[in-house]
Amino acid sequence: QADPAAVPTFRVVALGASGSGKTVLLASMFHELNHITRTRSYELDTRVQDRLLLGNIHQEVSDSSRPWPRATGRSLAETREFLFDCVGRDEQGRRRVVARIGYLDFAGVLLEDAAHSESESFRRLHDAIDNASALLVLIDGRRVRQLLDSEPEGRNHFAHTMGPMLGLAQRAECPMHFVVTKWDLLQDMPTLRGLAERCDPIAHRRVG
Repeated sequence: QADPAAVPTFRVVALGASGSGKTVLLASMFHELNHITRTRSYELDTRVQDRLLLGNIHQEVSDSSRPWPRATGRSLAETREFLFDCVGRDEQGRRRVVARIGYLDFAGVLLEDAAHSESESFRRLHDAIDNASALLVLIDGRRVRQLLDSEPEGRNHFAHTMGPMLGLAQRAECPMHFVVTKWDLLQDMPTLRGLAERCDPIAHRRVG
């Protein structure tokens, strides 16, 4: 496109508590989509700094001998938006940006501490949900396991963190998708057996 303003931009907001897997999910998706394949005629591109950051995160979670990456979200300064160009090729083989995608990766502490409800970061999150093209609601599989095992941490998480998060999510007027992370912690539960979907093995890595 000659006019960059003509390229549509889609805003994605991922809602999830600190440690639920928002950044790991993004890194895994980018790892799969950052190059053209025989069966996919487009790729995602981003600035060099973000490409290296997401690549490093994916490398960390791919190597089970390394510690799990530190959770995003204990500092409000960690709220940021990743911007991606969806790039295809025209009939002459030239790169063409056909769409842009913004992915808001926010500090999970915003959903866990009422002291931040008047902060600029919380207002930014609030506005982002209102203007989102799509909403991802991440449910931490470790917390689900704790809940099903009747552990207090699981009950507290769903009562005091998931409740407010779902309250925010129901404001959205865009498509909404629910994602259960850390599925390997749940796949042996009789009540959930048979629900597994084909996915990136990175999402199945067990964490403590």
